[in-house]
Amino acid sequence: MRKLTHAEIAGKRLTPAEIGSIRRFPLTVLLDNVRSLYNVGSIFRSADGARVGELILTGYTPTPPRREIEKTALGSTSTVPWRYEADPVAAALSLKRSGVRICVVEHTDCSRPYHALGPADLMEHLAGRLPPYALPAKLTVTEDFPRTSTGKIDRRALQSQAAQPAPS
Repeated sequence: MRKLTHAEIAGKRLTPAEIGSIRRFPLTVLLDNVRSLYNVGSIFRSADGARVGELILTGYTPTPPRREIEKTALGSTSTVPWRYEADPVAAALSLKRSGVRICVVEHTDCSRPYHALGPADLMEHLAGRLPPYALPAKLTVTEDFPRTSTGKIDRRALQSQAAQPAPS
């Protein structure tokens, strides 16, 4: 495996005309107060590769056209739908009113690494959002799904694995 060159990436990129006709994922990414122009460009590039539906830049997040954004965006500012709104709360409320589900990813003083969360954290989260009858009776954490010789998930082995007591 090797990293693609800019020419190889550009050669595989759809043109703005082609990209207008493809289906994008119904995912809107809202950036609030991202200081680094290079990070904004990187997010544009990632959104391009993931075919994100829209980027909303808010607050003091820099907007294209800027040389520093283009350096890391590698042309994706012309293929990713984006807009600027000054107020991130107004933008999020507008999305919510239109039926969009909101998920927030941020570093705060209460942030926890996702890999440090366990079944009890998930159950606590679900208990605050689901009625008691909808809560799972048990959660099992597994490193990987057992597979059959054809590569399909081995349901019998998975049931057997779930029946085992959790390691202490």
